[in-house]
Amino acid sequence: MKKFFVLLVASAGLMLTSCVGDTHSDYTPEIMFSDMYLNPTFHGDTLVSAEDTMAVKYDADLNAYVMTDTLSVTPRDSVVFAVRFWSMGNDLIATRINFDTTALNLQITINDEIRQVLAEKSNLRTAQLYYNPGYNMVSFAAGYAPLKEGLHKLEFVVESDSKYSPVSYLFLQPVVTSRAE
Repeated sequence: MKKFFVLLVASAGLMLTSCVGDTHSDYTPEIMFSDMYLNPTFHGDTLVSAEDTMAVKYDADLNAYVMTDTLSVTPRDSVVFAVRFWSMGNDLIATRINFDTTALNLQITINDEIRQVLAEKSNLRTAQLYYNPGYNMVSFAAGYAPLKEGLHKLEFVVESDSKYSPVSYLFLQPVVTSRAE
């Protein structure tokens, strides 16, 4: 019986030491959005008013968030919002906003702190941002205006070194040529 007890304790010790070297945790990265404002008015860099907030509904059949408000090309509508990409206990690898550059004029505004941690292959014009190791959260302002009519896709992607990565959300924005006044 003593030999069995010693063997049991030794086995338990061996099993516990196998857990020690692995301190890497995997978390699902997240994307969070502020309200989306239609045709904003700014005073300097401060948003002071907007015509409306954009309504969004999830469509399970399309596996996408559909903007229930239609934008127009003439007069040109615009939308502004903030977005946060977070990888919790993991390193960010990339954050991307995929869109058709012939359909939407999308711009992001990042500060100098974010610029300093971007990898060389980042492209601000197309919102394809890659990060140097050691960072797990970034947030910035973004906005877009339509260039032509149609149903335009905006895909937001966050990629980290987690096994639960990447995570993406698809938004669909309907655009008409001109707004009925």
